[in-house]
Amino acid sequence: MNIQSVNAHQHNEPQTKNPRRDDTKSPMDWVGLFICCALALIFEGARGAKLVGSESIITLFQQIGYGEWFWYFTGFVEIISALILLFAVTRKLAASLHTCTVIGAIFTHVFLVGGSTLPEFILCLLAIFVLWWSKQ
Repeated sequence: MNIQSVNAHQHNEPQTKNPRRDDTKSPMDWVGLFICCALALIFEGARGAKLVGSESIITLFQQIGYGEWFWYFTGFVEIISALILLFAVTRKLAASLHTCTVIGAIFTHVFLVGGSTLPEFILCLLAIFVLWWSKQ
């Protein structure tokens, strides 16, 4: 077959659609998107408690001893990472920020505050899942 017949053959055939296009979502994609939205809502709620200055948050941050600036800083990190988690382009960065924030919370609970770290551990696993899923 010569080049001219190959080119003619390619131009005369109707293009078939790719069965796995970018706009089709697998079940794992839906699970990943659900977890992203859930994490964004959880971190947005935590941010709200920090920036509004709920009594329990004030007491917790006084117990830690870092001061008011640190509570505003963590609130800012949580709101930014919650917002950028919703966009595919910035999802890895957001999941990384979530993971670091939650690991910091786990260490704070273990070494400074005490109490259960189960909620933070679950959030950490979910953020790590989002990191893994974003690489797919």
